[in-house]
Amino acid sequence: MKKFLQIFSIVFQSVTFFLVALLLIPQLLGWEQFTVLTGSMEPALPVGSLIVVRPVEKENIAVGDIITFYASGGNEVVTHRALEVTADSIITQGDANNTPDPSPVNYNHIKGKLFVAIPLLGYLSLLISRVGVIPIIIIVLSVVALVQLLLHLIKSAQIPSKQE
Repeated sequence: MKKFLQIFSIVFQSVTFFLVALLLIPQLLGWEQFTVLTGSMEPALPVGSLIVVRPVEKENIAVGDIITFYASGGNEVVTHRALEVTADSIITQGDANNTPDPSPVNYNHIKGKLFVAIPLLGYLSLLISRVGVIPIIIIVLSVVALVQLLLHLIKSAQIPSKQE
C-alpha cells in the first residue's frame, strides 16, 4: 500500500505539473488556447482537443495550414484548414465539411496558426474555465496533502516502539 501511494503521489504531482505548464506557458508566450467544440476538423482535430495557436504573419500562411480566425460575424472563433491563400484573404474549409466556408477570411481576423493539438485535454480546459482555477487548485492540493498524510501514517505505523 505504501509503495502504491508513493507511486500515485509522484505520478499525480508530475501530471499536475505538466498540465499546469501546458496551460500556462502558451499564455506567457502570447499564444492562445482553444477547445475544439465541433467535428468540422475531424479526424485531424477531434472534438475535445486542446489546440494552441500562435500569432502568424500573413506571408507565413500556406495552403494546408490550420488557422484559427474570427468568422465573418466577428464573435465566433473557427479553426479550419487554408484551401486557397490570396493577397487579400484566405478561403478555408473544415476537413470534415463538403464545401468551403461561405466567406473568405480577411487577414486581420486571423488569431493564429495551429502549433499543437492535444486530444481530450480541451475538456479539462473547459472545466477550469467553467469552475474556476481556485477550486481546481484546492482539489489538487487536497489530494497531494491526503496522500502525504497517508504515507506519513503508514510510515509511523511501521516504526516499532522502543518502550518495552
